[in-house]
Amino acid sequence: MKHWLKYVVTLGCGLVVSFSLACILGLFQCGSVAAVYQTLSDSTLATGVILFGVGLLTFCGNHGAFDMIGFGLKNGLARLIPGLGTRVGKKTYAEYKEERAERKKSFGFLLLVGIFFLVLAVVFVILYMTA
Repeated sequence: MKHWLKYVVTLGCGLVVSFSLACILGLFQCGSVAAVYQTLSDSTLATGVILFGVGLLTFCGNHGAFDMIGFGLKNGLARLIPGLGTRVGKKTYAEYKEERAERKKSFGFLLLVGIFFLVLAVVFVILYMTA
């Protein structure tokens, strides 16, 4: 049950964001059915792109794309801020990379929910074109 909780929470947050964007874009002031479909497609497209993009960034981070940036920032701040270097410790880049490899984050639920919203946006665009 805990596995599906991530999907449900992400879907709920996406629906809230989509509805909020639709309200900002004037969903309830639309004069025609085509305008309603346009607003719904815009809001679901934005939500889908955001969720899918965050999922892709997490995927890239899991595969080490941002390890050098994190290592450099952590060591740079440890040199600038007194006392921080003792808490961070003196690690080499290889040790830091091994530690990061052990702490991978899941990202599949973000990709799947993002794809769901993108497909929903395509459905609304098709409905807009036929209205």
